Amino acid sequence: MSMQFPDKSSFIVAGVEVSIYPNPTTDGHFSLKLTGLEKSEKVNIKVYNLIGSEVYSHSFSSFAGENKREISLTTVPKGIYMVEVSLGEEKYTHRLSLL
Repeated sequence: MSMQFPDKSSFIVAGVEVSIYPNPTTDGHFSLKLTGLEKSEKVNIKVYNLIGSEVYSHSFSSFAGENKREISLTTVPKGIYMVEVSLGEEKYTHRLSLL
């Protein structure tokens, strides 16, 4: 029996569509895309393992429109991680699987 997974996860943070793909990832690389930003904003991305330890952190100033970041987690073991995206005062956390 083979398991089917959607290869993209999308959610809304502060009125902006955030997409994480591929999810799951098999090589430790994934993209995070922000669509619909109306102005430049500070974006914080953090990735935590399931015991709450931070394994990745990156901040950048976005620009209006679409922003995309390539993220590499090749140095962490396979497993389930939580990706936290912060825009202004709003935060959202989504699960990421590294297979």
